[in-house]
Amino acid sequence: VVYCQRQLPDDEERLRLLEATLGESLVRAVLYDKLRAEDYFGEASWTKACKVRGNWSNPGNRQVLMNHCKLKTFLQSEGLLDRYEIFVFSRCDMMHLFPFPTSDDLLAALDPSRDVLTQAGHEFGGVNYNLAAMRAPLVPEYLEGPQRIIANGFPNSKTYNIERFMGIVLGNNGWRNLRMPVSSFITADQLMDRSTWKTIKASKKRNNLLYKYEAQMEEAFKNAETWSQHGTWYHLVPPRRFQVEEIHGRAVRPFALWLEQPPPHWAAQGEKTAAAPRVKDDDIASAEEVAASSAAPVTAPSPERSGPSQSLPLLLVRLRPLLHFLEPCCKPLLEALQLCCPLTSHTSQASELADRGSGERR
Repeated sequence: VVYCQRQLPDDEERLRLLEATLGESLVRAVLYDKLRAEDYFGEASWTKACKVRGNWSNPGNRQVLMNHCKLKTFLQSEGLLDRYEIFVFSRCDMMHLFPFPTSDDLLAALDPSRDVLTQAGHEFGGVNYNLAAMRAPLVPEYLEGPQRIIANGFPNSKTYNIERFMGIVLGNNGWRNLRMPVSSFITADQLMDRSTWKTIKASKKRNNLLYKYEAQMEEAFKNAETWSQHGTWYHLVPPRRFQVEEIHGRAVRPFALWLEQPPPHWAAQGEKTAAAPRVKDDDIASAEEVAASSAAPVTAPSPERSGPSQSLPLLLVRLRPLLHFLEPCCKPLLEALQLCCPLTSHTSQASELADRGSGERR
């Protein structure tokens, strides 16, 4: 199903090309005129919601949210929610470098009552909604989620980007956000394509291939190399936790699919009761963190990061601005911690991570 808004003079021509290219694989193609958020969500509800700061409500993202809601109405009116078991919602400008997981892969990986699968990274503290797969029972609540938030209000008044906004949808429903390795990246037709965030660039080392986020593109190409060696999506049951490189640092995420053969002892271990490694403090957690405690970390912690005392330097580095401000009353605490856990030997990496994300946190 292609469901999109009119934007360019040749939109109808592009739609005809899609129909000719996809043939019988295309169930339906719909092109509709853009709406005003005030008209769609209601003047009072939209005005009140917009008091919450962030890019979630900018001109481009408000159209994304309305498109989610309208798509839910369309799928229901066409009876499509009853015809399919798996739904994958994606931007149409994603370039896939190797085969996407099959429906059998997704059925095996996703719990019909709580799992939303997204590609790892590109989360900005929330959910990477650019490509999301789920079982049919979750679809109505997922697509209608934005309308409910705008009508009923945000959980708090902090600043929200659109990824955090979509994180509320999962959190409100108690769902789990599972990941898969990146298999695609955002591309474009031409360098001058309009974008609400970031400009389109050409990769010289990849024959001027157009991209929006270089890290996302390079990760997809790296995974394509792994796919060429194995050619299989492996199911991780229960999900396993891998470290993911984010734009503002690193985080540990639960994965349901992987590109390499899992070692036999993973399945034998079953669910773990030990608490999972803590992720970045500015990430959406909610039900995900509760569910993630059943999945053990994939790799053993390195010596310099193992043990409770070794985590204290990272904590101190992250609290550095506050401790400096409160230095007179914190000095005894700092001296005591320095005795049990010297800060000179292994804080360089922690300092780097903290500095990398300090701008956004401030």
